[in-house]
Amino acid sequence: MVVCQWKRKDGVKPETWNFGLFYGGGRIYAIDSNALQRHKNIVGLGRPYFRKVVHGIHEHRWSEDGQGYAEPFTLESINGPAIWKAFVARASISDPGFVHPDKAINDGQQEFDI
Repeated sequence: MVVCQWKRKDGVKPETWNFGLFYGGGRIYAIDSNALQRHKNIVGLGRPYFRKVVHGIHEHRWSEDGQGYAEPFTLESINGPAIWKAFVARASISDPGFVHPDKAINDGQQEFDI
C-alpha cells in the first residue's frame, strides 16, 4: 500500500510531503520532506546514521531491526511532483502520474472531510 500525506504551508511552516510504501503493516520505504523535522534513528544497527539525528528531508528504509531508519535525502526541487517522482523510482513502482490533493490546484481531486 502506498500512503501519501500533504500539509499546506501554514504561516512560516513550509508545505510538507510524505510518501510511504507499506507492507504487512510496516513502513518499508518512504521519503519525508518536512524541512523543519528532526528524526532520531533508534533502529539501523551497523548503518551510518544509527543513533544519529537526521534533519529535514530524509529517506526511510527498512532495517533488519525494524522500521524507522532514515538517512538524509537531497533533491534539486522539494515539491510534490519532484518528491513523488523520486519516491516511485526508488521504490520500483510504475509511475501512475502525480495528482495534487488540493482541489484548487487539481480540479476534481477527491478530498476527505475532516
